[in-house]
Amino acid sequence: DLEDSAVVFPLSAADFARINPNTGNAPVLRSPADAAIVRRIYDEHLVLVEHQSDGKVRQYDVSYRQGLFHSQNDAAHFTEAAELERDQAYRVTGNRYRRGTDEWLPLYQGRMIYHFDHRANGVIRNPQNVSNQFSSDPSTDEQRADPAFHTRPPYWIRAADTESRIPNRDSWSLVFRDVTNATNERLVIAAIVPWAGLADTLGVLLADGDFNAAQAATLLANLNSLCLDYVAKQKIQSAHLKWFAVEQLPVIAPAGYEREFGDTSARELVRDHVLRLTYTAHDLAPFARDLGY
Repeated sequence: DLEDSAVVFPLSAADFARINPNTGNAPVLRSPADAAIVRRIYDEHLVLVEHQSDGKVRQYDVSYRQGLFHSQNDAAHFTEAAELERDQAYRVTGNRYRRGTDEWLPLYQGRMIYHFDHRANGVIRNPQNVSNQFSSDPSTDEQRADPAFHTRPPYWIRAADTESRIPNRDSWSLVFRDVTNATNERLVIAAIVPWAGLADTLGVLLADGDFNAAQAATLLANLNSLCLDYVAKQKIQSAHLKWFAVEQLPVIAPAGYEREFGDTSARELVRDHVLRLTYTAHDLAPFARDLGY
C-alpha cells in the first residue's frame, strides 16, 4: 500500500497549519486529488475563525452558542401543547401560545431545519421509545406553499426564558444542525429561524460587532454551499458538527462579495437568492425586512 500513489501522498507541516490552523489536526483526505483541491481552496480563502497568539481573526463577527436550552438540564422549562391548552393557553400567530400576558415560543430542534428551510420537519414524540423519543415528520410541498404553515415542535418554552438569552424579540437566528455524519448526503445544514427557543441540537451563531442580515445571508450561503460541504467531508468524521470544526472551514470573506457582475454585485445576487429561499413564511418577516425587502 505504501507504494500505491493513488492512496499515499505527502502532507507537509505547512499543509496541516493551513487546513487546520487552530488544532493542527490531520485532515482526513481520501485521495491525492482531494488533497490538491483542498490545498488550493485554503490557499485562496481564510477559515471562518483563526486563533492567533494575539487573539482571534474572524471573517464574520459572530459568536457561538450550543443552543440556548439544554435538552436535559432545561427540561423543566419545556411544555407540551396539550398541557398549555389544558391550562387555557391559546394558539396565536407565529406558532406561539398565549395566556393573559404570558407567552410561549416553539422550541426548535436540529431535525426541524434543512438548507435555507426552517419548516423542513415537524417532530413527533413517542415517550414509549426509550432509545429516542423523537422522530421527524417531513413537511409536504403543499404545506410549504402555505406561508402561514408552521411545523410542530416537540415543546414550547416561555418567551421570558428565551428573552433572557436572546433579548431582541423581533429578530431571527442563524443556526446549523449539530447532529450529522460524514456518510450523509450533506454534512453541513444551516438555516435562518425566527425568534424562538433553540435546543442544544442546534449550533447558534449570535451577532457580534457589525454583523447584520446582509452578512448573515452571505455566511448562510457559504455554509450551505456544495463546495464547503465537500471540504467538510474531507475533515470531519464525527457524528456532531462542533464549533472547533466549523471555525476551521474556509469561507468567502465579506469583501469577496464586492465583485461585480454587470450592473449588480455578488453580494446582491446572493442576497436575492437567500431571501427567496429563506423567506417562505410570515414568521421570517423580520429577516426579510432586515434585508431591505
